[in-house]
Amino acid sequence: MLHIVRQHAQSWVTKVILAIICFVFVFWGIEAVVSGVNPQTTAATVNGSPIELRAVANETYQLRENYRRQFGDQISPEILRSMNLELQATERLINSRLVRDHAQALGLAIGDEQIADQVVSNPAFFRDGRFDKETYLRLLRANQRTPADFELQLREQLLIQQMFTLIGDEVTVSEREARDEVIVRQEQTRLSFVRFPAGDYLEAVPVTPEALAAWYGENSERYREPEKVNARILAYAADDFGDGIEVDEEEVVATWEEGKETRFTQEHEVKARHILKRAAPEASEEVRAAARAELEAIIAQLDEGADFATLAGEHSDDPGSKNNGGELGFFGKGRMVASFEEAAFALEPGQRSGVVESPFGFHLIQVDEVRPERVLELEEVREEIEGELREASAREAARVAAEEDQGKISEGGDLVELAAVRGIEVLEPAPLGRNDTLAGIGRSFPLMNALFDLEPGQATEATDVNGTFVVAVLDEKIPSEIPELADVEATAEIDYRREHAGVLAQTAADE
Repeated sequence: MLHIVRQHAQSWVTKVILAIICFVFVFWGIEAVVSGVNPQTTAATVNGSPIELRAVANETYQLRENYRRQFGDQISPEILRSMNLELQATERLINSRLVRDHAQALGLAIGDEQIADQVVSNPAFFRDGRFDKETYLRLLRANQRTPADFELQLREQLLIQQMFTLIGDEVTVSEREARDEVIVRQEQTRLSFVRFPAGDYLEAVPVTPEALAAWYGENSERYREPEKVNARILAYAADDFGDGIEVDEEEVVATWEEGKETRFTQEHEVKARHILKRAAPEASEEVRAAARAELEAIIAQLDEGADFATLAGEHSDDPGSKNNGGELGFFGKGRMVASFEEAAFALEPGQRSGVVESPFGFHLIQVDEVRPERVLELEEVREEIEGELREASAREAARVAAEEDQGKISEGGDLVELAAVRGIEVLEPAPLGRNDTLAGIGRSFPLMNALFDLEPGQATEATDVNGTFVVAVLDEKIPSEIPELADVEATAEIDYRREHAGVLAQTAADE
């Protein structure tokens, strides 16, 4: 790949790739100091845009579930903890944000129709061969996602795909280059090395006011503040409009009837425990025979009245369940490997299987409880339905209020008076950039783009931002500018030291 990049070093595509790499090292190092974001809610900042802890938590959850779906009970909680999934999640979000920002800078965009096409064509959301909205919402809830979060992530994924497609279309690879790449990948070597981390030389870098000022003059462009706006915000959250809402019993019943075959059907599940003796499929016959023999000896103990949970704790090779008597909890069909699932669902409560083979080795399974598939009664889900209907009504009331007030503002209405009537506050955030997030509300590119297109005194349309309707009034546009050295001196000194520490590390390595 390096020789391909060298040969296309003057192309704009290569420059984009190199720019992305530069942003990783430059902005990842300084943004936390420059942005002034709240460290209690922000995991990292990229180009001035925060990556919130909530986003990292969601990404970590998705990673964990993906590993569990892929490896089943072979991956234990201890292994998951050792993988530092939170760091993986943060790095993935940073990389995605960098590529997305560059894609937007190049004018690439994903339209709402493309998002809708992706959603309705996803087989995971099909029922009876076609897209089903209830299935879509139910799967998102099961994965702790909202439609807004999912569709925002989908938009970013499609934008990133578009970016890399554009890059790939510009690169041609000759037969010789492909052959050279194969040789490079297959060649191996043994080496010894000594590291000279630049970070070890930071304090050794001499810094004088004159040198720092000269360096800043040459590098001041990297500190340029983007164009920003001062705005006042009215936020109409559904929670502020929920008082006094009565739920119509007919709507409750109708919602239950509509969901009987989907969200209100409890799937067939079993609660089971197991004892695992590991033996990989490629293991020798001797190893596999020994594992099977151990389980047959355990069966003999169970036949004599031994306790399954006790033996699981003593003999199971599954670290994720052995300390809990081998218990796996309830699971439905499609969540375990086929042979394990077939054996478990064939058992009645209190029964146990013989030796069951799976890709993980050999199992003994005992079923403790069975939940047959059934439609949940209305009273079992009434509270959930009523809550959803109240939330929907409150959200509609918030939308109507926001649109009414937006119309009054456009006619010269006073924000403070309108807010007082609604019982909400006028929010006055710090100057906002196009990619900034509204504290406590979230981020909306349509809202921010609309705000930047206004003239002072004008108001945006009522915009749905993660379930809260927002009306923003532009007060002032702040042009892009390079700050004075005194305003960013601490950050500039850190960058100066980092840059010159690399020279000292190089010198030490040469010596």
